[in-house]
Amino acid sequence: MPKTSLTSKTSKTSLPKKVLPDKLLPNKVLPKKVLPDKLLPNKVLKPAIIRALVVLMLLSAGGCGFIADGPSGWFVTHVKKAVAKGPAEDGHKTGYACIYAAFGMISLGDASIDTAMRNGGIKEVYSVDTENLSIMGAYTQQCTVVLGN
Repeated sequence: MPKTSLTSKTSKTSLPKKVLPDKLLPNKVLPKKVLPDKLLPNKVLKPAIIRALVVLMLLSAGGCGFIADGPSGWFVTHVKKAVAKGPAEDGHKTGYACIYAAFGMISLGDASIDTAMRNGGIKEVYSVDTENLSIMGAYTQQCTVVLGN
């Protein structure tokens, strides 16, 4: 039997390289877009406008729940004010009736003179006052205070 060789001669053939599109070639640098001069002021104006709006928002946030009668402070307001004097000669009893508000969105209560008189057990009025409290507009309380017998 003749001897056969299992080895074969390999020829050196070059395989064709895959051609990549120009976008995918790593060494090709794409030119950067140049911004027109018209847009340059917007880079300065936009942040300034945004800052101004934020400051205005913060300054106006104190007015969410405000007390309309009398002076008010931006952080805290706690004032008492006389409203009327009644026929009684003096006042030994005190009655309160209050309204409460949160963020100027929710307001609950009854601050009428009749409710304050009922709460204090008062039959004859000596004086009627108001007492206002506001903390940055987030919490507001307005009370009617009745002094009498």
